[in-house]
Amino acid sequence: FRMVMNILTGHSVIPFNHDDPVDQDILAMLEKAAILAGEEMNREGIASARANEVGNYVEPYVKEALQACGKQATVPEFREDPEKVASVLSFVLKRAGIPDNLLDFLEEYSPTQKKTLSTNESRKIKEILNGRGFPPSKTTTEYYRKLASDFQASPHKAAFLRELSECVFENYLSAKSTGYPDLVFWHDHKPHYLECKTYNAKNMLTTQRSFYFSPSENFKVIYDAHHFMLSYEMYVADRRDNKNIYKSRYYKILTLESLPIDLKHEFNSDNKRLYSETNGTAILARGEIK
Repeated sequence: FRMVMNILTGHSVIPFNHDDPVDQDILAMLEKAAILAGEEMNREGIASARANEVGNYVEPYVKEALQACGKQATVPEFREDPEKVASVLSFVLKRAGIPDNLLDFLEEYSPTQKKTLSTNESRKIKEILNGRGFPPSKTTTEYYRKLASDFQASPHKAAFLRELSECVFENYLSAKSTGYPDLVFWHDHKPHYLECKTYNAKNMLTTQRSFYFSPSENFKVIYDAHHFMLSYEMYVADRRDNKNIYKSRYYKILTLESLPIDLKHEFNSDNKRLYSETNGTAILARGEIK
């Protein structure tokens, strides 16, 4: 897993270090969040007609539990296609009065000239400019004026534009709910990825395919980070309105860097390698859910 993820994304999967006090703190927090999320989902149970859909309902509980533990937890973002970003950036710079002959560096992306910005595009540009020290602007006209003013005040205008464009390309991100991984959370201002899963104790050590990810232009791994998995053992506690009510009795926190994977048009692994504790993940913690 660690090697493939690095090849696909250019980012490192940071191994969990049991002797690192910071990693110990992260694990303690994840255990607390795992118990909080498990207890909350057990209050009323998760209603589902299909067992393989239960895992889809776990993620919101985990996200809320991480936030209750004081962590920023969100759906991971991906970096937008450079051609789209170049098109937005070209529009913004031209609206700010930047001469065309200084925008040659954007031509390598062959951007299609936009006639206007969407509300979402305008919001993202505002956030990026504000992050560079631009004061918050109530209107797009205000930040065009501020951009033009800073450009005119710069003694090295070409360098100013390149620095700004690198900032925009690096920070123009979009969220994506589907695909690996489910969540990203921050600890000490550093990102950590977390996948949420469920399993049935009866097939825990079978070769049922249970973990997979596919290469994508919008892949959500954009940081060097730990890659964790929080997995709950689920059981049928009741039945209501033609649906089973699932509850959890056990959790496992895994670190994925040593997970063996296969290539079958996608990278995948199975329950045995996830949960057996031999030649697979390292289980960092476990405990009962009451």
